[in-house]
Amino acid sequence: MRRRTLIASLASTATIPVVAGCLTDDDTDNPDDGNESPEDDSGAGDDGSGEDNESTGDGNGGSGDDNESIGDGNESDGNESNESTQSIETLSQTEVDGADVDQRNVECTASVSVDAETIEINGQLEAPTPCHEAVIGDVTVEDDTMTVTVELESGTDPCTQAISQVEYEATLVVVDQDVSTVVVMHEDRVGTETAERNEL
Repeated sequence: MRRRTLIASLASTATIPVVAGCLTDDDTDNPDDGNESPEDDSGAGDDGSGEDNESTGDGNGGSGDDNESIGDGNESDGNESNESTQSIETLSQTEVDGADVDQRNVECTASVSVDAETIEINGQLEAPTPCHEAVIGDVTVEDDTMTVTVELESGTDPCTQAISQVEYEATLVVVDQDVSTVVVMHEDRVGTETAERNEL
């Protein structure tokens, strides 16, 4: 997460009021001059007020800059996220000699090993052809039990129709979750079975 430091600079403008005074002797000798003085003072006061309004406008502009900087900080906070990964690799695809289509020919088994936050699963599936690969179909965690479903995915190219054994290796990284049991389910040519249940 990136943190940005906001430095705000505030400029203040001081207005010095102008006080006009009248001499008693001038008012007596020349009454017209006395009448003109208030008009000049009023004009000076208007100019002063105008400068004050401009200063206030600059202050509002400064507030706008502050809001933009705060908005950038919120965007940075939103980039934080926890990530988990999972991967699977098909190690081999081997035809089974003398396979019987009416029964299971490949034993439904899997092994589970754990190292810190990494869970590794090795297993084998029975496929209708050697062109199938193992894929992770689903991963769920409920009541501290992680259930991993491994299934088959067929290729698009023409393939020999021969029952085969597909071996795989899957790796899962668990982040911010408590897992005490791992259950591995296989969905292959024969059906869905529990291949392994491992208490960590």
